[in-house]
Amino acid sequence: MIESLLSGKLVGTPERRTSKGGKPYVQARMRVPAGAEEVHFARLTAFSDTACTALLALGDGDALAVAGTLKVGVWTPQGGEPRPN
Repeated sequence: MIESLLSGKLVGTPERRTSKGGKPYVQARMRVPAGAEEVHFARLTAFSDTACTALLALGDGDALAVAGTLKVGVWTPQGGEPRPN
């Protein structure tokens, strides 16, 4: 896990969800520029009431900055090269 600070734009509309244990959380996606022409996408999951309320107040294309723990993964599109996730 990596402590990180990301800034970018929201992609789509944040979604309120509930865990199997009944705890509410919010999920969203953000587009993060990474250099002149490279872009990464980050999936966000918020658990605190303050963070959930802030995410739900935003809409597609709104600018945001987030701080927290970053977990890096790999995603491979069908027939394509692996990409960071």
